[in-house]
Amino acid sequence: MSDYRRPSAWLVAAAEAMLSILGNPGRAFVVSLGAVLGAGLFTATLGLTGTARSEVRADFDAFRATEVVASSESSDPAWVSPEDLARIRRLGGVVSAGLVRTTDERVELSTVLDRRSGVRLRVSGVTPGALDVIEPRVVEGRTYDQIHENLAVPVALVPEAAYRELTGVRPGSQIFLDGEAFVVIGVYDGVARGLGVLGTVLVPMSASERWLADVPAEVLVEVAPGAAETIAAQLPVGLRPDAPGLVSASALLDPDAFRLRIEENVVRMSVAASIAALTVGALIIGIATGSSIATRVAEFGLRRALGATPGDLGLQVLAETALLGTFGGAVGASIGLIVTVGVALASGWTPALDVTAAAASVGFSALGGLIGGVVPARRAMGIEPAEALRR
Repeated sequence: MSDYRRPSAWLVAAAEAMLSILGNPGRAFVVSLGAVLGAGLFTATLGLTGTARSEVRADFDAFRATEVVASSESSDPAWVSPEDLARIRRLGGVVSAGLVRTTDERVELSTVLDRRSGVRLRVSGVTPGALDVIEPRVVEGRTYDQIHENLAVPVALVPEAAYRELTGVRPGSQIFLDGEAFVVIGVYDGVARGLGVLGTVLVPMSASERWLADVPAEVLVEVAPGAAETIAAQLPVGLRPDAPGLVSASALLDPDAFRLRIEENVVRMSVAASIAALTVGALIIGIATGSSIATRVAEFGLRRALGATPGDLGLQVLAETALLGTFGGAVGASIGLIVTVGVALASGWTPALDVTAAAASVGFSALGGLIGGVVPARRAMGIEPAEALRR
């Protein structure tokens, strides 16, 4: 009688299991399918979760508080001087700074070809320094510069939505803002900061006096990531050292804590889904193997008649399910990695491959196969030699 506790017994069982698998590849495929699905879902879920975490982190880092806005309670439209702006630009952490004014009322925008029907938009007077803060995304043409500001050149950056509605407009052509001629220098479809000017016609501050001469300017400041709160606290003194109480400055909230909470929730949900996938895989292996035992009564009964012990049969079944779980896990992990890369590339993301998770899924699949084979192994151990003779 063989002792199933000896290492040699396990080697013999593994050899018998391999012969059985190779002898019936169809049955082996059905049994290992559960491991393929479980490991594939496990690897793909964790891989896509890792990729999503990277993208969430990158997006939140990109939208961290890098903008500070300062305004004055004074009604003086010229409350900020060039010297004031030069002073705050020297603050540590300040990248760029400038002035913005925006009309409350919409201004009629028309073209040379159609002076009577146009669109109505607000107009923003923006200095080149503020334009650097806003970073309009130009789709045609270019932005204006300090020369345009110094000479009060009537040029305009037009939002793309309005640009498409106008007749005969292109960069270099004329438009009319309430009858005043401007040259379209560029077209933009978005801004990085200063959402208050999004969708307005952007013109040099010096060329906007007709509409904005009496409107107090806001100071837009681009700061290095992490410096927003410090700069917001320093701006009132930097802009109005004589009366800092008249200046209010604010920065966007830093979303670090919110980002971390999202990442934790995503990871927690993905791990739960992955464990469920592996559990389903183990159940499929157990069910498929259990169903196959009924068709293998003659095989097991004959082995018993030739001297195999119930322990030998049980070890063989466990070895089969463990091997099929390992094989299926390896195939599933490979498919999961391929799916992760494919989905990430199709979405324009950078794939974050978790090789450790793939290796773990193979190990878990092998363990799942071993556990899934316990019940079928007990059934195989109960088969008597007489049943083989009856079949």
